[in-house]
Amino acid sequence: TNDSRLSSYDSHPDAVVVRALMGTESGPIRPVETENLAGPWRSFRNFGLYVRRWDHGRVLSFRCGPNGQNDNGGHAHNDQLSICYAIEGMLFLIDPGTCLYTPIPLVRNEFRATCHHNTVFIPGREQNDFSPDSLFTLKNQARPELLNLNDNYIVGRHYGFGSPHERRVNFDRSITVTDHIENQPEARLALHFHPQVILKDINRSSCIVERNGLLLKITVLTEEERELGVALVDIG
Repeated sequence: TNDSRLSSYDSHPDAVVVRALMGTESGPIRPVETENLAGPWRSFRNFGLYVRRWDHGRVLSFRCGPNGQNDNGGHAHNDQLSICYAIEGMLFLIDPGTCLYTPIPLVRNEFRATCHHNTVFIPGREQNDFSPDSLFTLKNQARPELLNLNDNYIVGRHYGFGSPHERRVNFDRSITVTDHIENQPEARLALHFHPQVILKDINRSSCIVERNGLLLKITVLTEEERELGVALVDIG
């Protein structure tokens, strides 16, 4: 599947987001107001999506915002503080999407669950609780807030697990993602890769993945009780 195909469908509700992520901004679609922030950031503030673009076609998105629909969350997922990452227009870390709506409720709920996004999750718990039978409602427990944003880093926080989960993404020679959450020893970090990403090498603290000749190294920085961290480095 061509990654840019969605951006050609003007009527698709996600077309503006796709174009911002991939840089294909020509055309008549303007259903969502964006805010150009200082430096490399673009903000979809009402939705809670922050997109950073820089050299070599690298793009990172950071989700931190409301459930929507007056906090009913009918189409929202438990994706607070989740990131996606692309190099030269090719996605490496992805949002798995919706998959489907009503035909199979179990699958609908799996795809909107916290563990299906590139963020910290706790097995058996959700950022925002939902009933298995109520497919278009999320409780408003996470109460996300953007704490800081500049050229060098972005910081967000949510309260969905009781103890605050704070994520900081730093931009330097590598991208470092640091998560701080207290009193939650079962906390885990999920990363979801594009189906075309191939695992090339793995050891206890790092792995190298490849897509179409581009290599990305992911290194675990910390696995302490209160803190999780990884570094993303493009290596060719």
